[in-house]
Amino acid sequence: MSGHVPSINYVVKHCEQDVLVLEAVYNKLRRLDGCHPNVQVFYGKPDGCPRCGSEHLESKGYRATQLYVYQKFFCKACKSYVRSTKPTLMGPRVTKR
Repeated sequence: MSGHVPSINYVVKHCEQDVLVLEAVYNKLRRLDGCHPNVQVFYGKPDGCPRCGSEHLESKGYRATQLYVYQKFFCKACKSYVRSTKPTLMGPRVTKR
């Protein structure tokens, strides 16, 4: 069977289809992964979505931490919520007594 061209072509065709299906599943699930790498850095798009790299972001208010307030965005491409990397406002400090 070594070098049987029809068998090789069959395997290659099905592997290509498997890769396309797996890529579609990955793109749907990656927004749920909290440890997904920052795609912004990979594609060199500082104003893009850190999950998919798309620049189709819609402002959705603000998210406050104990020290800062960050702008929150919704990515129309991957449908995930992300926040800006730089604080927009200074929030109230929480002090322990």
